Amino acid sequence: MKTFLAALAGFALIGAIGATSLDAQSRSTRSAPARPAKAAPAKPVHKPAHKPAPAKLDGHYVTVKEKVWVEGHYITEHKDVWVPGHYATEHRDVWVHGHYVTVKQRRVDRHGCVFYVNVSKFVPGRYECKEVRVYVPGRYECREVRTFVPGCYTIVEKRVFVESGKGHGRGHGHGHVHR
Repeated sequence: MKTFLAALAGFALIGAIGATSLDAQSRSTRSAPARPAKAAPAKPVHKPAHKPAPAKLDGHYVTVKEKVWVEGHYITEHKDVWVPGHYATEHRDVWVHGHYVTVKQRRVDRHGCVFYVNVSKFVPGRYECKEVRVYVPGRYECREVRTFVPGCYTIVEKRVFVESGKGHGRGHGHGHVHR
């Protein structure tokens, strides 16, 4: 019963202190006259508290080799690939010189009979688009080549910390490994 009354008295005391501090704050805000703001005095700059250094573990690092499975995947490489020589057809403008050609011309005589006569006609020089077969020699070209690398096991080296002590003692088996 005494502890209950002591606890009740403590809660009442805390409530009274809180009410008086709230009352004082409300009075100070109501009674403060409106004055122009003054420059606040410079506050000293405090450095943050230093964090305690982590506890040093007694042990050492070792390099461990692990066998790891690497999934199969595609890789894209730039390789020089030999392209053999071949013939290709190109369209080129070729100059054709002016020349005479013989053409048959249709004529009608005074009786209405049709007959043909060979007439020489000049065709002026001009460029004509013609298909020309040309040889393209063999050469190396840099091309993207996509190849599949099958999955396989590979050896990976990792550094791990090995605690010494912890009931094992040095030289007796293995210490505790942190990865």
